[in-house]
Amino acid sequence: MMRILALFLTILGSVGPGSAQQATDPTWDVNISGSILDGTPTEPVAKPDPIPFEVITSQTKRVYVTEAPEMSDLPLVEGIVDVTVKTVEDPDLPVLLRPVVASAEATSLDSEPTTQTIEDYSGSGLVFLSATVYGHSRTFITISPNGTEEGQVSAWSNVNFNHFTGFCSYQVTEEDGTTIDHSLLMGLGNEEMENSDSEQPQIPNLPDLTVEGPRFSVVEGDTQGEGMKILTQLHDLYRKEGANLKLAFHAREKAHAERKAYLLANPQKPKDLVVHFWRGKRPENQEPSE
Repeated sequence: MMRILALFLTILGSVGPGSAQQATDPTWDVNISGSILDGTPTEPVAKPDPIPFEVITSQTKRVYVTEAPEMSDLPLVEGIVDVTVKTVEDPDLPVLLRPVVASAEATSLDSEPTTQTIEDYSGSGLVFLSATVYGHSRTFITISPNGTEEGQVSAWSNVNFNHFTGFCSYQVTEEDGTTIDHSLLMGLGNEEMENSDSEQPQIPNLPDLTVEGPRFSVVEGDTQGEGMKILTQLHDLYRKEGANLKLAFHAREKAHAERKAYLLANPQKPKDLVVHFWRGKRPENQEPSE
C-alpha cells in the first residue's frame, strides 16, 4: 500500500497527462542484472582442438565476395577468396544431444515448485521502449509493457537514454523480498537540437539533471498503469546507477571511435573458407550404445 500511495503522490496534482513529474525520493528498489558494458573487449573464446579429417577429395574455387563490415558506417568488406570443399571420411563425431522436452508430470500444475521460486522470484517481463534523445539532454520515451498498448505511457525525461544501452535487463525487488526480472528492449534514436531544418518538438520545462536528479513529465497514456510503474522504476534505477551508466557510455563511445579508426587504417579483407563434407549415419538410425 505504501508503494501505491507513493506512486499516486508522484502523479498527484494533474488532472490529465502533461504535468506529472517524478518525486525526488526513490520509490522502487531497482538493480541492474549483471555488469554494465564499458567497451572493454571480451576474453577470446578458446578454440576447440582441430578434428583430424581424412581427406578423400578436395576442390577449390576462387570467388569474389562482399561481406557486411564490423560497423555499419564502414565500407563493405570485399575481395577474392578461395572456397575449398573437402570430402572426408566420417570422423565419427559424438552425437549431439537432443533438446530435453519437459514431461507432462514435470510441468503439471499439481507439481510442487521449488522453495526459491515461491520465496525469492515472482516472474519476469518484457519492457518495449522507444526513445529519441534530443540534444543529448532530453529524451522522449514511449513505454509499452510486454509490447501491448495496455498501460502504455509517453513522457519526456531529463535523462539521456543513450546511457541505458550498456545493459539489457534489470531487477525489481518488492517489499516482501520477491524479485521481478525485466528485459529491456529499446529502440533508440538521436536528434540534434540545433538542426533548424526540421521541426523541433515542444519539450516541457524539466529541472536540470545535475541539480534535482532524474525527472520526467508524462504527456500521454495511462498514468496509473504498468507503463507508469516502469517509467518510475527506470528513473529510480538511473538515480542509483546514473553515474556508472554515464561513465560506461562514454567509455564505449571512446572504444568505438578507437576501433573505427583502426579499421579505417587497416581495412578488413574477407577470409578464405574451407568446408568439410561427409556422409554419416542419421542419429535416429544409429544403434543405441550399451
